[in-house]
Amino acid sequence: MHRARALVAVLHELGADGRSYPADRKRGRRMRAGSLNERLQHLAEQAGVPYIDNKKVTSHSWRAGANTDMKARGVPLAERNLACR
Repeated sequence: MHRARALVAVLHELGADGRSYPADRKRGRRMRAGSLNERLQHLAEQAGVPYIDNKKVTSHSWRAGANTDMKARGVPLAERNLACR
């Protein structure tokens, strides 16, 4: 949660609404493999935080990072499953 909150806070401070899209990419009906990762990294770079805790922001770190942080704090698996969905 720490990594996710840090990125969201910076994006909010910069006024990013999460809707901007890289100029070289076209919107379509389906998201291709890797699009989420590219989009998240693009937003992180725009926010000036492509790395959080010395780790590159990725779609996997966005999803798994919160679970890892909660596990480190001793949050039970059932609660982590609910929170991370």
